[in-house]
Amino acid sequence: MRSNPPCPCFPSSCPAPPAWSPWLADEVQRITRRTPQPVRGGVGVDADWAGVMRLNLHCRLAQRVLVQLHHGPYREEGDLYRQRPESRGKTGSRRARPSRSN
Repeated sequence: MRSNPPCPCFPSSCPAPPAWSPWLADEVQRITRRTPQPVRGGVGVDADWAGVMRLNLHCRLAQRVLVQLHHGPYREEGDLYRQRPESRGKTGSRRARPSRSN
């Protein structure tokens, strides 16, 4: 098995039925050109952002493509918003958080 070259990678996982894992691993490797690892309920792969986008567009066997953007503790939804890095658009202004109707 070849080792993956270093890159700014995003840990990603592709859930699928357990019986599909061998085919899914082949498909993920073909699309991302990175070696996938078996994880519970599918396969995982560390891919650059372009690889994640290719995976999302071209993977037929995965039920979805999940990308880990941050790792940290949380107790409630608000903690997730406080931990995210500041998002700035082209103008430098902060993007508005989606409103929630009660």
